[in-house]
Amino acid sequence: MGFWTNANNTQSRQTKNLAADAVVAVDGPVHPMMGAVLMQGNVKGALRIIAATTGNKRLANVARRLGDKLGDTKVEVVENLTDELGVPMAGHFDPKTNTIRLDAKTGINTHTVLHETTHALTSATLANKSNPATKKLEKLFN
Repeated sequence: MGFWTNANNTQSRQTKNLAADAVVAVDGPVHPMMGAVLMQGNVKGALRIIAATTGNKRLANVARRLGDKLGDTKVEVVENLTDELGVPMAGHFDPKTNTIRLDAKTGINTHTVLHETTHALTSATLANKSNPATKKLEKLFN
C-alpha cells in the first residue's frame, strides 16, 4: 500500500477500492461457471476459466500467470459490497486477511477478478522483504 491523495487532497494509507461504476468489459461476457467457482471460494479456478474461455491470447496469458503466482488468497462473493462510506464497489482486496471480496452483481467479471487478483499479488510481493522488487521499492522510497 502506498500513499494516495483522496477527495480532500490529503494523503491516506488506505487501500483504493474498485468502484462499481469503474468496471468495464475487458473481454465480453464471462463463462457461467466463473460465478459458480467464485461462490465456492475458488479464485484460481476463475482465473483458469478466464484463460480457457477468452478469445484474447494476451488476456489468457495474464490470467494464467496470475493463477500460477497466486498463493492462498481467499475470495468471497457478497451482496451489496460497499466501502466505509456506503459507496457501491465491484471488488475489494483486504491485505490484512488476504481476501478478495466481490459484489455478487457487479464483481463477477473478468475486469474485477483480474484487478483484485493483481492487488493480492502486489500485496504479497511487497510483504516479502527479500523480494528484489520490494528491495528496490524500499530503497527508492526510504
